Amino acid sequence: MRKAICAIMFIILPSPLLGRLGGAGGAFLSRAKGTIAPAMGYAYSAYANDIEAIFWNPAGLASVKVASYHITYTQLFAGLRETNLAFVYPLSVGTIGVDIIASLSGEILRTTPETPRGTGDYFTANDYAFGIAFGRNLTDKFSAGFNIKVVNLNIDKVTSWGMAIDIGAIYNTRTLRNLRFGFSLQNFARDMTYYGEALQYTVEEGERMATYLSTPFPLPLTFQTGIAIDLIDKATTKCSFAADLIHPLDQQVTFGVGIECILGGKFALRAGYTGKNNHNFTYGFGILGGHISINYAYESHQYLMGEHHLGVNLTL
Repeated sequence: MRKAICAIMFIILPSPLLGRLGGAGGAFLSRAKGTIAPAMGYAYSAYANDIEAIFWNPAGLASVKVASYHITYTQLFAGLRETNLAFVYPLSVGTIGVDIIASLSGEILRTTPETPRGTGDYFTANDYAFGIAFGRNLTDKFSAGFNIKVVNLNIDKVTSWGMAIDIGAIYNTRTLRNLRFGFSLQNFARDMTYYGEALQYTVEEGERMATYLSTPFPLPLTFQTGIAIDLIDKATTKCSFAADLIHPLDQQVTFGVGIECILGGKFALRAGYTGKNNHNFTYGFGILGGHISINYAYESHQYLMGEHHLGVNLTL
């Protein structure tokens, strides 16, 4: 256990170096995904133990022992919506998975200084990420995983392509009420740049084609570390507590705490509090069946409408 804690501290201590000036692009990568983590205040780095781990800490995929499907629909503010899809399959060497994250803007009315009420033309700003993940148990207490993602950002007639990687680890002490330590590093990538038709223009003199320069921008690199503990662990009733420190690339260090209680093995209640997004309460519930579960999560916002997350997990 001493070695595992030292390894985690080695990763935690340099985390202030992650900060840098300026904002990050691809913000959809750092928004809530799935239904369990958003309901628990994003305190999920050590608690990840099901298919939704593919979005937050791929080390948690090592706990998935059956083929599983997942889909989440999220209704955001201003007509924005997101969809998360995932499939994981356990093998003898570990658990593999694929996932898709889609952030959809819907049609946006185009305006110009001359026509501030709209030109009658519409455009979209849709972003996507496609991932291939793997997680496995390295020992009976330690698991690790990664998720390699292709990222595609689009605004009207410009686009950007890049790759990013998530890595993570979970250490389970198997004692002290099943105390777990976890960490994840999300969206580690090179800076991306937009290109496309909208950046091109014609120079009047000679009608030569020129191109605006797109400033390179980083993806939202995020370091997250935390603990999870089982307060009650009986045959059909289980209550667990989790707490995380969250350090986004372009924001201050914040936190998340959450609790999940499974009652009778059929119903789950979740609640949390997060320092993200101006400090918000979160909550949710789940209806757990033999091969299918339906989950809901809600996160309030101080200035905007709250987020609704509805998800379905299916096991074979």
